[in-house]
Amino acid sequence: MALVEKPDNYTLKGLILPIYIPAFLSYLAQGLTTSFVVLYALKLGAGPGAAGVIAALQHLGTLFFDIPAGRLTERFNLKKVYMFSTLFLGIFLFLIWVLDSLPFLMILLIGFGAARTSWSISQVTVVRRLVDPGLRGRALANMGGLVRAGSFLGPVMGGYIADIFSLGALFLAAALCTFISTGLILLRTPESEEPNEAPAVFRRISETFRRHSGILLSAGTGIVVLGLLRSARPVLLPLYGESLGLSLGQIGIVMGLSGLADSLLFYPAGIIFDRCGIKRGAVLCLGLFSLGLILLPLSGGFAGFALVAVLIGIGNGFGSGINMAMSAILAPDGEVGEFMGIWRLFTDAGVFTGPLAVGLITAALSLTAAPFALGALGLAGALYFQYSVHESNENP
Repeated sequence: MALVEKPDNYTLKGLILPIYIPAFLSYLAQGLTTSFVVLYALKLGAGPGAAGVIAALQHLGTLFFDIPAGRLTERFNLKKVYMFSTLFLGIFLFLIWVLDSLPFLMILLIGFGAARTSWSISQVTVVRRLVDPGLRGRALANMGGLVRAGSFLGPVMGGYIADIFSLGALFLAAALCTFISTGLILLRTPESEEPNEAPAVFRRISETFRRHSGILLSAGTGIVVLGLLRSARPVLLPLYGESLGLSLGQIGIVMGLSGLADSLLFYPAGIIFDRCGIKRGAVLCLGLFSLGLILLPLSGGFAGFALVAVLIGIGNGFGSGINMAMSAILAPDGEVGEFMGIWRLFTDAGVFTGPLAVGLITAALSLTAAPFALGALGLAGALYFQYSVHESNENP
C-alpha cells in the first residue's frame, strides 16, 4: 500500500492501526524505563549526582543524531527508517538487560538516544504526510496523549515489575514492547515514496537554518527550557522519592499518577493549540510545571510527594504534543526533514541539559536545591514565551 500524496485520505480514526498503536507500545516501553534509569544506575554503583549525569547520556545520543536523523527521513524510505529505528530501540533495551553493568549502560544509553531521535522524527513525518493540515494539531496532540498514557502506565507497571523481579527486568519488558511495535509497523504502516535527490547534507541544513532562523531561534529557545524541565522530571522525582525512603512500587505509583494527570489533559491541550494558539499552552504548561518543582522540597512523605508530582503532571499535560505540533505546523514543504532535525537539535539541547543539571546541582549543592533552581528557570521560560515568542499561526 503506497503512502498517498493527499493527506486528507486519513482521518484521526484511520491512524489507530498504522500509527497510534505502534507508537503507544514504544511510549509504554519508554515509560517502563525512563523513570528507573537513574535508580538502575544507583543499583549498579553510581552515586546520586553521577546517576543524574548517566541518565543524561541517552539525551546526548539524541543530540548528536538529530541532524542525521532528519536527513534519513528525507533521503530514504520513510517506513523503513521508522521501522528500523523502532527495532534498534528494542535492541539497545535488550542489551542493557543482558549486559547489566555500569560501563555498558552508559554506552547503550547513548545508542538508545540516537535511535530514539530517528524514531521520533520519522514518526512525526509519517503523521504529517497522512493527515489534513487542519487536523494536525489534534492528531499530534493525540500522539502527546499516547506519551502521557505511556508515562502513566509505564512507571506503575515498572514499579511492580521491579519489586517482583528486578530493575533489569524492566528493560527486557520494554524491549519486548518495541519488538511488537516493530512488527505492527511492518504490517500496518503505509510505505513512503522515495524522496527526490537533495543537495549535500551540510549545505541543505545551513540553508534551511538561514531561511527559518527567526522562528527557530525564538520559539526554539523557549522549547529548550521546556525540554530541560521535562527531562529533569523522571530523574528528579525518583531521586527525591528514594531520599524519602519510598519503595520502588511507591515511586512507580507516584510517577504513574503524574503521568495520569498528563494523560487526562491531552485533548484540552489540542483544543487550546487549535483555538488559542500554541503559545498559550506553552505558558500554562511552564507556569504550572515550575510551580510544582518549587513546591517539591516542601513535600514530605508519600501523600505530599504524590500531590506535587500530580501538579507537575497537570502542567506538563497542558503542553501535550507541543513539540510535535510546533515542528509539524512550522516545517516548510520540501524541507521537512531538515527543519525537524534542526528543531530537534534545539529541543534535545534542553532535554540533554535537564538530567545533567539535576546531577550537577545535586553534587555541588544538594538534592533540595535542584527543584528550586529548575523551577525558577521554568518561570523565566514562561515569561519568555509570553513576551518574546509570536503565535505559531503568525509564522507560516
